[in-house]
Amino acid sequence: MSFRYVIVSFSDLASSDIMWPLLRLNRECEQVVVDFKMLEHSEENVKILKSKLEKEKADCAISFDFSESLSMACDELDIPYCAWLWDMPVHSLFSDTKKNSVNYIFSFDRAYVDILKKEGAPHVFYLPLCANSYRISGVIVKPEDEKKYSCDVSFVGKFYEDDSGIGKKLMEGLEEPYKTELHDLRNLFMGRWNKDCLLYDVIPNELIEKIMPLFSSNSEVLKYYTDREKLECSILPRYLANIERIEMISRLKEYKPVVYTSSKDIKKELPGITIRGSVDYEKSLPKIYYLSRINLSQTLHSILTGVQLRVFDIMASGGFVLTNYQSELENLFDIDHEMAVYHDFDEMEDLVRFYLSHEKERVRMAVRGYKHVINDYSLEAGVKKMIDLLQKG
Repeated sequence: MSFRYVIVSFSDLASSDIMWPLLRLNRECEQVVVDFKMLEHSEENVKILKSKLEKEKADCAISFDFSESLSMACDELDIPYCAWLWDMPVHSLFSDTKKNSVNYIFSFDRAYVDILKKEGAPHVFYLPLCANSYRISGVIVKPEDEKKYSCDVSFVGKFYEDDSGIGKKLMEGLEEPYKTELHDLRNLFMGRWNKDCLLYDVIPNELIEKIMPLFSSNSEVLKYYTDREKLECSILPRYLANIERIEMISRLKEYKPVVYTSSKDIKKELPGITIRGSVDYEKSLPKIYYLSRINLSQTLHSILTGVQLRVFDIMASGGFVLTNYQSELENLFDIDHEMAVYHDFDEMEDLVRFYLSHEKERVRMAVRGYKHVINDYSLEAGVKKMIDLLQKG
């Protein structure tokens, strides 16, 4: 008897990449698309998803990240729901829906696996993210692309600009000694990445009590969060990322870095830097990664130990990656052989200077990293491991 997988895509997050590995693994599968966002949870959305899954005779539903409505629909149908997390935090996992017995949650962050288990999620597994090497390999770099995208250093990503006034609220809304305490806490984490530098359960309760009245408590996205979780998983990581990414690019100004970002107001913070808008993930990003001599990567502090998807995508595109330290990098890759890793901004500058002046070694590392990702961290390999773990329970 065949087992039918149904991949679910939402209006703001497509999961269609999962379908092609399933087909190449000779698994029966189909895709459904809904016109609401993943985090939009309601009884009506549960009914819509349940109806679509029933129509497709689903034996299992799969999506990237985690949808409360999809979990509830699967619970009513008594079929497993595989949720492959690709970012942190996943707001919906702060709800009790994560405890549904049908959930099979696959986290790219090993530390988060332990947290979810302690919070009552029944089936949680560690599964690193993987690149869609099959799709990336079909991207053709043309001469006009070389002219358009070639550069020494590039960065792709958000700057989490202070459009909600986080920095102003934190620095101007607090009185002493709490302002100094927050400033010291910020400096403890800013631009530092090592095993002992994790933004988790570290903020004193008294400081939390002073900070949270500065922020609105009616956020629908953060409705399940405790005040500590709001600070450590959302507010402070974004605040730090804004400061860190501006600092990172500013320090490398002499190398004429090119920045691709959807952040609209960042130009005023980075005078003299080439700022380009967001680019097409499937068609343009692989070209940028391949044609940048050094691709910068920087992880939000809300990601505790895991390695973000950008690292795998860069390497699958044949690009050279320079990323901040995350403890799982030591188990996934051969650091200084397949990729370069920095623990602070001074080391980042040294590594940029070194690899821009040692072209042969830079190219060799990019090739070794490419081979490793293609062989071990392709999306097909990841989906196969997911299915194997699901079947083992």
